[in-house]
Amino acid sequence: MNKIKSINPALLFISILFLLPTFIYGQESKKNIWKDWSVNINGGVSLFYGDVENYEFFPTTKNKNEWRYGYGLMLQKGFGDFFTLRGQLFNGKLAGSKRMYRFWFEADIFEASMSGTFNISNVFKRRNDRLVNFYGHLGIGWANWETQLKHFDNDIILNENGNDNTGSGLFGRTLEPVIPFGIGIDFNINDHWSIIAEGSLRPVKSDKLDAKVGMFEYDFYSFNFVGITYKFGPYDEVKPDLPVENLLVEETLIQKEPEVVIEPEPEVIIPPKIEPEIVAVEEPEPAKTVDEKLLDKEYRTGLYESPWPGVNFTVQIAASRTKMDPDVFRNKFGLSGEIQINEGDGWYRYSIGNYIKYWKAKENKNILVTRNAVEGAFVVAYKDSKRITLNELVNDSGEFAVKQKGTTERSTEEIAYSVQVLATRNGNISTMAIREMFEIDTEVYKEFNNGTYQYTAGNFASYPEAAKLRNKIKAHGISGAFVVGYKNGQRTDLKSILR
Repeated sequence: MNKIKSINPALLFISILFLLPTFIYGQESKKNIWKDWSVNINGGVSLFYGDVENYEFFPTTKNKNEWRYGYGLMLQKGFGDFFTLRGQLFNGKLAGSKRMYRFWFEADIFEASMSGTFNISNVFKRRNDRLVNFYGHLGIGWANWETQLKHFDNDIILNENGNDNTGSGLFGRTLEPVIPFGIGIDFNINDHWSIIAEGSLRPVKSDKLDAKVGMFEYDFYSFNFVGITYKFGPYDEVKPDLPVENLLVEETLIQKEPEVVIEPEPEVIIPPKIEPEIVAVEEPEPAKTVDEKLLDKEYRTGLYESPWPGVNFTVQIAASRTKMDPDVFRNKFGLSGEIQINEGDGWYRYSIGNYIKYWKAKENKNILVTRNAVEGAFVVAYKDSKRITLNELVNDSGEFAVKQKGTTERSTEEIAYSVQVLATRNGNISTMAIREMFEIDTEVYKEFNNGTYQYTAGNFASYPEAAKLRNKIKAHGISGAFVVGYKNGQRTDLKSILR
């Protein structure tokens, strides 16, 4: 009965170790079940330190070699940039000799432990793409062993522990608590693979590991190994090409990420028409984009002159609903220099640089995208500290528009066509951002329909005009853009009004 009770702690611990993925699964969504999980297999040398060792610091290699080998398996779960929880199984051999007393021992040891690791490198500079990371770890577990103490000359067994009814643990072997701790180096190969080198000491709450009770109250051993890690998780997620207000640099910075709902484009059947007589005409010059208009106006001015007095350009790198410390973005992207914060419309916008020339701001944006991986960076303009759109900056008259286009009210023509760009659940994307990101020269409307906020561009009298804008928006990365129909200002089935 006592023996059965002594088995329970080990069984309980090992059960918790292997049920860990199940517990954590219940706390995560199915979509991210493998996020930050990894598995590691490893192998290395195991050395004993205690009463039966020939030298205190240098294990012998000849005539009763004290070097032994072990191997292990680890299952790990990361929590943020600093902490990782891991369960570890280790199986190996231990040996030691005391030549002056003419005895030596061999042991077979199995260990199950749970430990936490702390990323030391991220304390000094927080980065996720570092090639090499240093870490420390500390844990607790159970060591289960059997040992034979033998005569040095003829290998006659002098004493045993854990294999002749002297053990009180699992399967009759000795079972005692162990506290593994140590340091390691993690070399990242790519998003899924890395190699680690780790050294650890593992004191046990026993003086019987070498089957010889002596001077040291607690025996301990080391396991120094090299292992290879495979990291699970969806690393190649495709992000929608949305305004930077919707693509913040950290998931934790967003109070609630808007869910993008792309409606399928309805099948369009255009009735056959009688083709008019074809007359050769000169093809008109294609209309210039906003970017081309801006550069063309600047080309006509001097190096230090601006065609827009009082206007300055900057590069927006991120936005958040709550105010954040600019160092978060500086460390995330490896940036230097001042990061400005502009507040408006319930958003805090973070930008870099201050230029009177659009081309200079655009050049800096390209550097941020290519060198610093700021994927959502784009150029914005301010006049007298008030944000204006680039479309307003280059209207045909060369003057600033009186008010922002993109109202939520649509004119009530009998039949009209528009292009749906996207739809979200919470509608926190501004129409100004839509126009800037996709260089839309016409109005952008935000309308609430069927539980979603729908963003549509343009109000055209014919389907081909709307289709032309749809193709332009698709070229900017919104593959789900499609034409919708309106009758007397109300959205209606496209087929019923197509003419």
